[in-house]
Amino acid sequence: MRYRDFQIQGTSPIDVALRMRRPRYTVLLIDGSASMNEGSSKPGKSKRAHTCDAMKKYVEAALKHNPQDRLALILYHSTAHVCCDFLNIHDDHKKLLSAIEKIRNGSSGGTEMKPGLELAAGLFRESKDSGVPASVASLAESRPRLIALSDGYDVDTEGAISVARRIKSSGVLVETLGVAQTPSEVDKKFLKKVATTDEQGTHYRFLGDGALVEEAFVQAAMGNLTF
Repeated sequence: MRYRDFQIQGTSPIDVALRMRRPRYTVLLIDGSASMNEGSSKPGKSKRAHTCDAMKKYVEAALKHNPQDRLALILYHSTAHVCCDFLNIHDDHKKLLSAIEKIRNGSSGGTEMKPGLELAAGLFRESKDSGVPASVASLAESRPRLIALSDGYDVDTEGAISVARRIKSSGVLVETLGVAQTPSEVDKKFLKKVATTDEQGTHYRFLGDGALVEEAFVQAAMGNLTF
Protein backbone atom coordinates (compact mmCIF):
# COMPACT_ATOMS: atom_id res chain seq x y z
CA MET A 1 0.00 0.00 0.00
CA ARG A 2 1.31 3.43 -0.93
CA TYR A 3 1.03 6.40 1.38
CA ARG A 4 -1.11 8.38 -1.09
CA ASP A 5 -3.56 5.46 -1.30
CA PHE A 6 -4.18 5.51 2.45
CA GLN A 7 -6.93 8.02 3.15
CA ILE A 8 -9.00 8.08 6.34
CA GLN A 9 -11.73 10.66 6.72
CA GLY A 10 -11.86 12.52 10.05
CA THR A 11 -8.44 11.47 11.33
CA SER A 12 -5.37 13.53 12.00
CA PRO A 13 -2.13 13.10 10.03
CA ILE A 14 -0.57 11.53 13.15
CA ASP A 15 -3.40 8.97 13.41
CA VAL A 16 -2.92 8.08 9.76
CA ALA A 17 0.83 7.81 10.21
CA LEU A 18 0.45 5.54 13.21
CA ARG A 19 -1.86 3.22 11.30
CA MET A 20 0.46 3.37 8.31
CA ARG A 21 3.71 3.08 10.22
CA ARG A 22 6.35 0.63 9.21
CA PRO A 23 5.95 -2.71 11.00
CA ARG A 24 8.07 -2.79 14.12
CA TYR A 25 10.59 -5.61 14.20
CA THR A 26 11.08 -7.06 17.69
CA VAL A 27 13.32 -9.90 18.83
CA LEU A 28 12.50 -11.58 22.14
CA LEU A 29 15.79 -13.01 23.42
CA ILE A 30 14.88 -15.51 26.13
CA ASP A 31 17.12 -17.10 28.75
CA GLY A 32 16.98 -20.86 28.31
CA SER A 33 19.46 -21.77 31.04
CA ALA A 34 18.77 -24.59 33.49
CA SER A 35 17.92 -22.14 36.26
CA MET A 36 14.80 -21.14 34.32
CA ASN A 37 13.39 -24.53 35.40
CA GLU A 38 13.25 -23.28 38.99
CA GLY A 39 9.93 -22.30 40.52
CA SER A 40 8.53 -18.80 40.26
CA SER A 41 6.19 -16.78 42.44
CA LYS A 42 3.35 -18.02 40.27
CA PRO A 43 2.04 -21.21 41.96
CA GLY A 44 2.92 -24.36 40.07
CA LYS A 45 4.91 -22.52 37.41
CA SER A 46 8.63 -22.54 36.69
CA LYS A 47 10.26 -19.31 35.57
CA ARG A 48 10.42 -20.81 32.09
CA ALA A 49 6.70 -21.66 32.00
CA HIS A 50 5.78 -18.29 33.46
CA THR A 51 7.88 -16.52 30.81
CA CYS A 52 6.17 -18.54 28.08
CA ASP A 53 2.78 -17.45 29.44
CA ALA A 54 4.02 -13.85 29.28
CA MET A 55 5.19 -14.26 25.68
CA LYS A 56 1.78 -15.64 24.71
CA LYS A 57 0.19 -12.55 26.23
CA TYR A 58 2.62 -10.44 24.18
CA VAL A 59 1.36 -12.08 20.97
CA GLU A 60 -2.28 -11.69 22.02
CA ALA A 61 -1.82 -8.00 22.88
CA ALA A 62 0.12 -7.29 19.70
CA LEU A 63 -2.54 -9.04 17.63
CA LYS A 64 -5.09 -6.64 19.06
CA HIS A 65 -3.10 -3.41 19.06
CA ASN A 66 -0.21 -3.75 16.55
CA PRO A 67 -1.04 -6.65 14.21
CA GLN A 68 1.26 -5.33 11.48
CA ASP A 69 4.37 -5.83 13.62
CA ARG A 70 6.92 -8.61 13.23
CA LEU A 71 8.25 -10.83 16.00
CA ALA A 72 11.20 -13.23 16.22
CA LEU A 73 12.09 -15.56 19.10
CA ILE A 74 15.61 -16.62 20.11
CA LEU A 75 16.44 -18.96 22.97
CA TYR A 76 19.90 -18.82 24.49
CA HIS A 77 21.90 -20.69 27.12
CA SER A 78 25.44 -21.98 26.50
CA THR A 79 24.48 -21.86 22.81
CA ALA A 80 21.54 -20.21 21.04
CA HIS A 81 19.05 -20.93 18.30
CA VAL A 82 16.35 -19.07 16.42
CA CYS A 83 12.98 -20.49 17.43
CA CYS A 84 11.32 -18.48 14.68
CA ASP A 85 12.47 -15.75 12.31
CA PHE A 86 10.47 -12.53 12.00
CA LEU A 87 6.81 -13.42 11.56
CA ASN A 88 3.83 -11.17 10.91
CA ILE A 89 1.77 -10.96 14.10
CA HIS A 90 -1.55 -10.97 12.24
CA ASP A 91 -0.82 -13.64 9.66
CA ASP A 92 1.42 -15.92 11.71
CA HIS A 93 0.26 -15.65 15.33
CA LYS A 94 -0.52 -19.37 15.47
CA LYS A 95 3.05 -20.18 14.38
CA LEU A 96 4.37 -17.82 17.06
CA LEU A 97 2.26 -19.46 19.76
CA SER A 98 3.47 -22.88 18.61
CA ALA A 99 7.09 -21.75 18.82
CA ILE A 100 6.50 -20.44 22.34
CA GLU A 101 5.06 -23.81 23.41
CA LYS A 102 8.24 -25.53 22.22
CA ILE A 103 10.29 -23.21 24.42
CA ARG A 104 8.16 -24.31 27.37
CA ASN A 105 9.40 -27.87 27.04
CA GLY A 106 12.80 -27.50 28.67
CA SER A 107 15.89 -25.48 29.56
CA SER A 108 19.52 -26.46 29.96
CA GLY A 109 23.06 -25.13 30.17
CA GLY A 110 24.41 -21.90 31.60
CA THR A 111 23.57 -18.27 30.97
CA GLU A 112 25.47 -16.89 27.98
CA MET A 113 23.74 -14.09 26.11
CA LYS A 114 26.42 -13.43 23.49
CA PRO A 115 25.41 -16.25 21.07
CA GLY A 116 21.80 -15.07 21.18
CA LEU A 117 22.81 -11.46 20.56
CA GLU A 118 24.87 -12.56 17.56
CA LEU A 119 21.84 -14.32 16.09
CA ALA A 120 19.67 -11.28 16.76
CA ALA A 121 22.17 -9.02 15.01
CA GLY A 122 21.96 -11.28 11.97
CA LEU A 123 18.16 -11.20 11.92
CA PHE A 124 18.12 -7.42 12.06
CA ARG A 125 20.66 -7.19 9.22
CA GLU A 126 18.50 -9.44 7.05
CA SER A 127 15.24 -7.61 7.75
CA LYS A 128 15.99 -4.12 6.44
CA ASP A 129 12.55 -2.82 5.49
CA SER A 130 12.69 -0.17 2.75
CA GLY A 131 10.12 1.60 0.60
CA VAL A 132 8.33 3.32 3.50
CA PRO A 133 7.81 7.10 3.54
CA ALA A 134 10.46 8.76 5.69
CA SER A 135 7.80 10.61 7.71
CA VAL A 136 6.35 7.27 8.76
CA ALA A 137 9.56 5.29 9.12
CA SER A 138 11.01 7.89 11.45
CA LEU A 139 8.30 7.41 14.08
CA ALA A 140 9.72 6.07 17.35
CA GLU A 141 7.07 3.33 17.37
CA SER A 142 8.72 1.80 14.28
CA ARG A 143 12.21 1.53 15.77
CA PRO A 144 13.47 -2.07 15.70
CA ARG A 145 13.75 -3.49 19.18
CA LEU A 146 15.49 -6.27 21.06
CA ILE A 147 14.06 -7.37 24.41
CA ALA A 148 16.52 -9.58 26.31
CA LEU A 149 15.52 -11.50 29.42
CA SER A 150 17.92 -12.99 31.97
CA ASP A 151 17.49 -14.76 35.30
CA GLY A 152 21.11 -14.91 36.43
CA TYR A 153 24.77 -14.03 35.90
CA ASP A 154 26.31 -14.26 32.43
CA VAL A 155 29.49 -16.23 31.78
CA ASP A 156 30.78 -13.82 29.10
CA THR A 157 29.71 -10.32 30.02
CA GLU A 158 32.32 -8.48 27.96
CA GLY A 159 31.52 -10.49 24.85
CA ALA A 160 27.79 -9.84 25.22
CA ILE A 161 28.29 -6.13 25.89
CA SER A 162 30.46 -5.84 22.77
CA VAL A 163 27.82 -7.42 20.54
CA ALA A 164 25.06 -5.36 22.18
CA ARG A 165 27.05 -2.19 21.48
CA ARG A 166 27.19 -3.13 17.79
CA ILE A 167 23.45 -3.82 17.70
CA LYS A 168 22.65 -0.48 19.35
CA SER A 169 24.92 1.39 16.94
CA SER A 170 22.79 0.06 14.06
CA GLY A 171 19.73 1.86 15.49
CA VAL A 172 18.12 -1.01 17.40
CA LEU A 173 16.59 -0.22 20.79
CA VAL A 174 17.83 -2.77 23.33
CA GLU A 175 15.74 -3.36 26.45
CA THR A 176 16.74 -5.82 29.17
CA LEU A 177 14.61 -7.53 31.80
CA GLY A 178 15.67 -9.30 34.98
CA VAL A 179 13.48 -12.21 36.08
CA ALA A 180 14.17 -13.75 39.50
CA GLN A 181 12.79 -13.74 43.01
CA THR A 182 15.21 -11.05 44.21
CA PRO A 183 17.25 -8.36 42.38
CA SER A 184 20.52 -9.80 43.70
CA GLU A 185 19.94 -12.97 41.66
CA VAL A 186 20.46 -11.12 38.37
CA ASP A 187 23.46 -9.12 37.18
CA LYS A 188 21.93 -5.65 37.10
CA LYS A 189 25.21 -3.95 36.21
CA PHE A 190 25.67 -6.20 33.19
CA LEU A 191 22.08 -5.91 31.98
CA LYS A 192 22.22 -2.12 32.21
CA LYS A 193 25.35 -2.10 30.04
CA VAL A 194 23.63 -4.29 27.45
CA ALA A 195 20.57 -2.01 27.40
CA THR A 196 20.13 1.25 25.54
CA THR A 197 20.67 4.44 27.52
CA ASP A 198 18.98 7.55 26.12
CA GLU A 199 17.04 10.60 27.26
CA GLN A 200 14.51 8.30 28.92
CA GLY A 201 17.23 6.64 31.00
CA THR A 202 18.62 3.12 30.87
CA HIS A 203 16.21 0.58 29.41
CA TYR A 204 16.64 -2.06 32.11
CA ARG A 205 13.90 -3.24 34.43
CA PHE A 206 13.82 -5.86 37.18
CA LEU A 207 10.49 -7.66 37.06
CA GLY A 208 10.76 -10.24 39.81
CA ASP A 209 9.12 -13.51 38.81
CA GLY A 210 5.46 -12.77 39.49
CA ALA A 211 2.67 -10.79 37.85
CA LEU A 212 4.98 -8.01 36.62
CA VAL A 213 6.48 -10.36 34.04
CA GLU A 214 3.22 -10.77 32.14
CA GLU A 215 2.33 -7.10 32.62
CA ALA A 216 5.66 -5.99 31.16
CA PHE A 217 5.30 -8.20 28.09
CA VAL A 218 1.82 -6.85 27.42
CA GLN A 219 3.12 -3.29 27.79
CA ALA A 220 5.96 -4.07 25.40
CA ALA A 221 3.53 -5.42 22.80
CA MET A 222 1.49 -2.24 23.05
CA GLY A 223 4.59 -0.06 22.81
CA ASN A 224 4.36 1.54 26.24
CA LEU A 225 6.86 -0.38 28.37
CA THR A 226 8.46 2.02 30.86
CA PHE A 227 11.73 1.83 32.78
